[in-house]
Amino acid sequence: MSSQKLDEVVISKAIIETYTKKFLENLSLDVAIAGGGPAGLFAAYKLAQKGHKVALFERKLSIGGGMWGGGIGLNIIVVQDSGKAILDELEIRTDQYAPGYYTANAVESVGGLIVSAVRAGAALYNLMSVEDVMIKDARICGVVINNSAIEAAGLHVDPITVAAKYTIEATGHPLEVLKKVEDKCNIRLNTPSGKIEGERSMNADMAE
Repeated sequence: MSSQKLDEVVISKAIIETYTKKFLENLSLDVAIAGGGPAGLFAAYKLAQKGHKVALFERKLSIGGGMWGGGIGLNIIVVQDSGKAILDELEIRTDQYAPGYYTANAVESVGGLIVSAVRAGAALYNLMSVEDVMIKDARICGVVINNSAIEAAGLHVDPITVAAKYTIEATGHPLEVLKKVEDKCNIRLNTPSGKIEGERSMNADMAE
């Protein structure tokens, strides 16, 4: 154990200065990702791995989306061959349950995704909500973010903007960012209706 006495102010300065330095470095990005579930994390990992400047913004305290709980709180996930290839790349262990079906520990899987994304160079920001996008010349060119606690409390505090050449919608089922774009920008999406198609009832073959 160290005999050095701790200085609480030094700890505070270390947190503030380190976070601020990192944040300032990520105000102009190649790619901004809204949502820190497995899709957003894997996108962050692959893009950062190729040298792109990437930051991911997740509203919740924990990054990983709903994957932590597996199915109905049983923290096991099931993947197909293509999913196994991804887990193999990230050195996440799998077991074959049946031909074409592989199980993995959900907690290990999320942890592996997070570590891989960070080590590849992606910046991950939890407790940050993407509440809107920035649009110039009819093109999305950044995201508008706010602290999640401010948003949850309903406080009237201005957000800030992060510039990005590309933005990935990875909020999962809510499609929070895409809905904002659809509502405000009167655009036609590349879907049969030109709008968000919405969710359908369970059909694993179609969905996966």
